[in-house]
Amino acid sequence: MQLIITFILTFIILCCFLFYNKRLKEIIEPKTYSYRVDMNNSTNIRYALYLSSFELLERNGILGMGFTSTKNEVSNIFIGKYGGDSEYNTHNQFLSVWLATGILGIALFIYYLYFNFKLAFLKKDIIFFSVLIIIFFGLFSENLIERQFGVLLISFVISFFGFLNLYEFE
Repeated sequence: MQLIITFILTFIILCCFLFYNKRLKEIIEPKTYSYRVDMNNSTNIRYALYLSSFELLERNGILGMGFTSTKNEVSNIFIGKYGGDSEYNTHNQFLSVWLATGILGIALFIYYLYFNFKLAFLKKDIIFFSVLIIIFFGLFSENLIERQFGVLLISFVISFFGFLNLYEFE
């Protein structure tokens, strides 16, 4: 029961944060979803990056294209088709993993997250579950695992809580 209450409270806090954030206004504006990039509108940039990523998924979604090619190809479409002015990554860890490693890679990545969520839920570890929720939502808007700080933070935090819970579980 505590886990459900924690999840609901986390969701409410995230929603309240969005209402007082300028990004919410960007999300609501129709010009955000134009096919021309406005470099002053972060949501519009991400929208164009997502469109570029989905275009690449149609061509390379089964086997992937490797991590080094992903950023270059997304940037080429972003600059050429949508009028961006610099290189960007996908700004979505799930899309990045899928583009780089294909269906097998994204399936393993989702299983890794699922395993940890299930472990936190079964052990009723509210802190671990809350950390996983924060990381999970962060992965939708940024490539956290492709940055040095992100990969260190996520790997150490998830490994620490995971091993603690597995040790107690056995």
